[in-house]
Amino acid sequence: MRAKYSYLYQTKSSKNYFFRIRSNIFNILCNYPLTSGHFVASLKTPLLDEAAWLASFIKRKITEDVKMHTPTLNTIQIKALAQLSHDISSIQLELELNRFLKQSFNHWLNVGKKMIQLGVISPEALGELRTVPDTTIKNAFDHSLDDEIPITVQSSTLKRFEAESKRLGGLLAPRRDEALMVNRLIAEFQKLARKNEQYDPDLVSATPGIEPIEGVEFLHLLETMKRFTAAFRRAERKVETKQNQHLLLSNCMKQFYDLKVKHLGASSQQQYQTSFKILSDFLGNDTLVTEIDKQTVVHIQGHLQKLPSGRVIRGKPETLGVKSINKYMSNYRSLFSWLIEKMELISNNPFAQMSIKLKKGQHQNKRRKFKPDEINQILFYQPRRKNEADGFRDAAHWVPAIALYSGMRLNEVAALRLRDIYQIEGVWVFDLREHQLKTDGSARIVPIHSKLIQRGLLEYLATQKQAKQLLLFPELQTEECLTARDGLGTPVSKWFNRTMLPALGIDKKMERDLSLLIDFHCCRTTVVCAFKDKGVSSYQAKAILGHVEDDITFGTYAGGENVGIDTLRRVIEMLDY
Repeated sequence: MRAKYSYLYQTKSSKNYFFRIRSNIFNILCNYPLTSGHFVASLKTPLLDEAAWLASFIKRKITEDVKMHTPTLNTIQIKALAQLSHDISSIQLELELNRFLKQSFNHWLNVGKKMIQLGVISPEALGELRTVPDTTIKNAFDHSLDDEIPITVQSSTLKRFEAESKRLGGLLAPRRDEALMVNRLIAEFQKLARKNEQYDPDLVSATPGIEPIEGVEFLHLLETMKRFTAAFRRAERKVETKQNQHLLLSNCMKQFYDLKVKHLGASSQQQYQTSFKILSDFLGNDTLVTEIDKQTVVHIQGHLQKLPSGRVIRGKPETLGVKSINKYMSNYRSLFSWLIEKMELISNNPFAQMSIKLKKGQHQNKRRKFKPDEINQILFYQPRRKNEADGFRDAAHWVPAIALYSGMRLNEVAALRLRDIYQIEGVWVFDLREHQLKTDGSARIVPIHSKLIQRGLLEYLATQKQAKQLLLFPELQTEECLTARDGLGTPVSKWFNRTMLPALGIDKKMERDLSLLIDFHCCRTTVVCAFKDKGVSSYQAKAILGHVEDDITFGTYAGGENVGIDTLRRVIEMLDY
């Protein structure tokens, strides 16, 4: 036997239903032990509603007979009778609910056909409706997301079924069953839309009549159906998100940041934070990384191209440049490469080969090196106002000079500690190996140029030691600098770009018109160009500048051997300006 209800069964060999009570329950009710395991009665009908009525009749007869022969029922008998009554009531309620939903289905289908025939509604309007998989509906109710599902015009009747089901222990789900019915109804309406003549002519007369209230309710039903699909799509999204927390973009970005980005420099960290926030704001917090494809990336690129850069040129706010956009895209590409290689969460990188290329005739601004006379002016510059570089005069004096004679990055110079400056084999050096730097290759030792020593760097170092300072430029350790996006060197950079360069006669606007970019970072560009002019080998330049050696000869086959300190000193001394 295959059970459908507790007391109502069908056998595989018969279409008819049977009423059955287990022997222990029958014994409790009737004080009569059965020789077989069950009391069974054939109801001789294949119809479920008839079987339910007959089962109810048998239940009443058993109850009457037990009460007649046992005037005083014991507790066990009362519980058995109550359970029997409960199960029969559940069967009857489910039959009533199914009957109601079937009648509703036929009614609305009939009204829909009439509305099309009368021309009140077009087939196209029905064709716009969309079904959802039944599993989506069931999952939504299983995860208690039913509050988001719109209620149809039958809400009052459904509430009665829900209340009765709750009284019987909540075995039924009236709203879920109605949602499944509405989904089937949408499927039928779609068929009507595709071929509206495919309906039974007996259901609709040549001049169909329709009650005004039916028309109003049907139009309301159509609007509900549209919200119905959208609501279940949202519910499906929430279920999928709930089941795949490890694939949430927000979680993946946080994990990547904690494991891969936190050890980078402040500027790189800030750049990742900014790019990740843009991506999260655009796609939403519930986006899964598995949903991001090439088409999504195209939309992301379009969004980035519309974002303001913060610069205003000739009174017009500028949008992000190609270089900034590609840097953000590079950050996203790094994230997804990590998800593939380290986490094994996805198989393809949608950001691969998706950098933006400059249009023909368009030029990205490039940094230029400083000219010899500009270098001389920078090295011997003196503030021209009392409040110029106020609070960081020492840093303003030394940071540009160190950058020009070492090729070190702004924040590498700004963060120097006294203990980072010492001698190796008689050569004074800057030791950056313990710093939080931009890349792995940035951890290095840079010889101190003799010109810096001539300018009094070691005397300045001694003064700071005597003052019991820990940092070479303690004035940069302010809260503003520590939290600035561009790191400790921010005030020096701003002063250099906004005050000193114009004072030297460098017109940044004119430079920009020539597609040139000039700022503090040009100190590093100047060093790179000088090395190139002097014929310095790539691996020696990279060792000083802090770039990763990716050459197969000097990178792979050199076995990780570093360039000797004396060789590095000779290279540094080639900076002869």
